[in-house]
Order: sequence, then C-alpha cells, then structure tokens
Amino acid sequence: MTGLVFYLLAALTVLSAFFVVFSRNIVHAGFALLFTLFGVAGLYGMLGADFLAVTQVIVYIGGILVLVLFTVMMTRIPRGPGGARGLDRFVPAGIIALLLFALLYKVITGTPWAERAPEPPAGTTARLGL
Repeated sequence: MTGLVFYLLAALTVLSAFFVVFSRNIVHAGFALLFTLFGVAGLYGMLGADFLAVTQVIVYIGGILVLVLFTVMMTRIPRGPGGARGLDRFVPAGIIALLLFALLYKVITGTPWAERAPEPPAGTTARLGL
C-alpha cells in the first residue's frame, strides 16, 4: 500500500510539474505549482524526512507560493496579439530535453545501486531538536 501511495504522489508531482511548464496561463501554472510543491512535501514525508516536509509546506507553499500567486493575480497583464510561436523555439528545447533525458536514463540504469532491505523511516524532527 505504501508503494502505491508513493507512486501516486510521484505521478501527481511530475504531472503537475509538466502542467506548470507547458501552461500558457500563468495563474493556472501557479496553481499547478501548488500541487507540485504539495507532491514534493508528500514525497519527503513518505521518505521519512518529516522536517523537510513541514518546511516545504510552511516556507514554499505558505510563503513563497502565496506571494507569487498574489503578485501574479494583482498584476495587470496586457492582452495583445501574440508573438510568433513557431517551431524555431521548440525544436532546440526538445532536442536538449531528449538529450538530458537520455543522459539521466543512462546514469540511472548504468549505476550499480546498493540493494538492502527496506527499513521503516525514523522521525528526524526529534534528532534535529536535540
């Protein structure tokens, strides 16, 4: 059950991050960033880093994201004719993204990862307090 929740949180985080990147409306991108940051906080919690999860929620979601959303929503964005949106912008970016994905895939699959039995995560907040 825990593995399923972890994969669902990872999927929520990645899908909302894609929406942040590819959204044309900046307000929608800001709200998608909210889900991305909540997903990251959930992943921190699932990995046993409870202090990082709470810090993620308080600092990034509670402070910075709210500031960004209010700033974007209070700013008047001029509406005019759109600029040229040809393939000249997307092809180089796509090629670079595919090359980075191939590099990451090669590093992840080529690394001899140490295998050990999974152990339940221990809380980190008490140790930080001491």
